[in-house]
Amino acid sequence: METEVESTLSRIDLFKGVAMEKIRATRLGGLTNRSYEIESPVGHFVLRVPGEGTGDIIDRGIEEHNARVAAEAGVNAQSAVFPCHGRHHAVPLRGVLEDYGYRRL
Repeated sequence: METEVESTLSRIDLFKGVAMEKIRATRLGGLTNRSYEIESPVGHFVLRVPGEGTGDIIDRGIEEHNARVAAEAGVNAQSAVFPCHGRHHAVPLRGVLEDYGYRRL
């Protein structure tokens, strides 16, 4: 597993206490984020890690608000957002892979 993924997951409460060797991460496509399919004992997720410097061009607070509104309208996946060191990591639940066009790399 990539160091970035392991480091990010270790800061998310949901994954505390889960042995990293029990988690499988598969890189997915993305333009401004690095996205990973996460399969773990606590669930199946997509982890979005903001790309370096993207906070300068994307307001993550507005992005979070818009994602929640879109999910409520049924046009985006429901997601949980975890703040980690000033950056947000969205972990949408299973179904986002097929429904929202993520591609495995």
